[in-house]
Amino acid sequence: MNTFIIPLREACGFNRSVVGNKAAALGIMMAEGLRVPHGICITRKAYDAFIHDTGIDQKIALELGRKRFEDMRWEEIWDASLRIRNMFTKTAMPQELQQLIFKQVTAFFAGRPIAIRSSSLGEDSPGASFAGMHESFVNISYPEKVIQCVQLVWSSLWSDAALLYRNELSLEIDKSAMAVIIQEMIIGKASGIAFCVDPNNSSQAVVESVYGLNKGLVDGDIEPDRFFIDRTTGKIISLVKARHDRRALPVSNGVRIFQTGATDTLSLNNNQVDEIYTVMQKLENLFAAPQDIEWTIKGDDLYVLQSRPITTKEKDEKGWYLSLRRSLNNLQGLANRIENEILPQMDTEASDTAAVDLSALPDDALSKELEKRKNAYAKWKDVYWNECIPFAHGVRLFATIYNDMMSPEDPYEFIETIAPADMKCLERNRRMDTICRYMNTHPQSIDDRGEITEANLRIEVDQLIQELRGATGDDDKGEQAKKKIIRMLQEMSGKTGTPTRKKKSRQREKVKAFIAAFPQEDKDYARQLLAIAQKSYRLRDDDNIYLGKVEANLSTAMQESRRRLGIRCRNKDACLNPEEVITALNFPDYLPQPREENCVKQKKIHIQARQLRGQPAGKGIARGKAHVVRSHDDLFRIKKGEIVVCDAIDPTMTFIIPLASAIVERRGGMLIHGAIIAREYGIPCVTGISQATEFIHTGDSLTVDGYYGLVTNHSRTFEGEASKSLT
Repeated sequence: MNTFIIPLREACGFNRSVVGNKAAALGIMMAEGLRVPHGICITRKAYDAFIHDTGIDQKIALELGRKRFEDMRWEEIWDASLRIRNMFTKTAMPQELQQLIFKQVTAFFAGRPIAIRSSSLGEDSPGASFAGMHESFVNISYPEKVIQCVQLVWSSLWSDAALLYRNELSLEIDKSAMAVIIQEMIIGKASGIAFCVDPNNSSQAVVESVYGLNKGLVDGDIEPDRFFIDRTTGKIISLVKARHDRRALPVSNGVRIFQTGATDTLSLNNNQVDEIYTVMQKLENLFAAPQDIEWTIKGDDLYVLQSRPITTKEKDEKGWYLSLRRSLNNLQGLANRIENEILPQMDTEASDTAAVDLSALPDDALSKELEKRKNAYAKWKDVYWNECIPFAHGVRLFATIYNDMMSPEDPYEFIETIAPADMKCLERNRRMDTICRYMNTHPQSIDDRGEITEANLRIEVDQLIQELRGATGDDDKGEQAKKKIIRMLQEMSGKTGTPTRKKKSRQREKVKAFIAAFPQEDKDYARQLLAIAQKSYRLRDDDNIYLGKVEANLSTAMQESRRRLGIRCRNKDACLNPEEVITALNFPDYLPQPREENCVKQKKIHIQARQLRGQPAGKGIARGKAHVVRSHDDLFRIKKGEIVVCDAIDPTMTFIIPLASAIVERRGGMLIHGAIIAREYGIPCVTGISQATEFIHTGDSLTVDGYYGLVTNHSRTFEGEASKSLT
């Protein structure tokens, strides 16, 4: 045996930079006589050899070098992580290393099921545990599955969660590595977690226990029995009994949660709680710090699966991001609430509010209506962030499993499997296309002054004007809005862009292949996963439309309020603040004051290359003139074939996409609205270019490469002044 693979019991004798903290801790516990499932450790030397020999290290460097990491949004982090994970799944392990792992696994486990877990260098350290950040695979019995699982554990070093904790992990390509633990799988009757110190009460310890395996408890899908224990005496102070109607049980090469008959019997008896308490004390003394312990009980034997220091960190944006990761069961409940409660309620409230005639309200009543709309938008925006955004994990969960199962060349092939044939956000564009085609075949329908001469066409355009209220500019009167829209329709007439038609037969083939990749007993799980991903993809965009209706109501109330305030709104920055406008409506002599913004002073940015690197979000290559969108008026000046450059395409802007040959956005991510629409129209899209609207000017000649996420500006070298505002 060489230093690529060592027995787990010997891990305590190796430097932690070779075996990782988790493996070292397990080795120490084994040396102390604690019952730990026996196994082996694939050291970081095997990881180093794999990424260097296959060139993955250079590909990771290229992936993470697209832009400054601190400028990446969480959507971009997930996209980058998905692409890196795909590198590992589709890259064959060198034969020599593969045979070595096969040989050792066969010798140690002789065909018995195994668990495969991470042991990264920064994981389970005294400063940070990073619990649940990296991959684990349990109940693996097929030898050919072992290699895939090892590579997936390696890839999880670069997971979205790990990248988010990049600074804490000191995650640099040339310094980071992942060891892997392979242990005998223990199928316990009861499993759980023990905290030597209750996070909410330092005088207590806590034991959480479920029937079956730990997966449901760790994922938050199964409520555990909770035993609160006096840290000094070991006496049970109180307990909370769970329902015990669901449990995680082994299936072929994995674990699934099953519904079972409810039982009142606690998952642990008092003697078992006492034994766990004794182990907790021993481990706290052994590692000189309170521990977070994972355990299972098989027969009369208590096994310690892992032990790590308890760390407490204040909740921050990273904690919020990690909370977005949801299980299939959680996502199914969330889908039901979004479809049957949130979106219908949001739509009804928005429609009822839109029916209010603002022009008929006196100033005091208008101020109350504006306050009501402001609060409604704040309320629904909170719901959107807390429930709709997490539901997007349905796509992420499916994407990860699809790529693991199918190993596609294109890490975004999964989108073809879940994208719907018709999207709600494109209904208006389809009607616009019909209008444009009519105008093209009936040129007499609009006279030389741009006036509509046919009644039926006038009705269609009037309806379109109503739907685009707010998109034309808050200060537009009816006639101004109409002229803008007619000019736009005339520009679109003739050769217009239309959404690409989905090849249903191709989609059916991909769905069939995905389901077929699962063993018979898991096919229902695969179908449920596919269904939730399809809903997640569709609703991820639809929820923007419904929230946009609520925001439009606030916008129209602000527009009416500013009209009445007239000269008092000379300072437009001040009149963008609803609170200031409400005060001005109630007090005739009050002048709205601008909101203070925290701005970073101008700084000189020297970028010699003409090429900007972002995130690939829509396949294809296009060349054309840039059209930078900074205001409502810019939307209506777009010419056919131009490349739209903007902060982000939102649902109110979808109507301009038929004119565009490509999209470049400051915001990043495969699942933001602009990326979704670009794929629907089959045009290139690059997202996540932080200062796109500053480095690119209207009229610049661009080449947009949606395959590699590159934008080349043929008109300038991007050297000069740039400023950035923090709001």
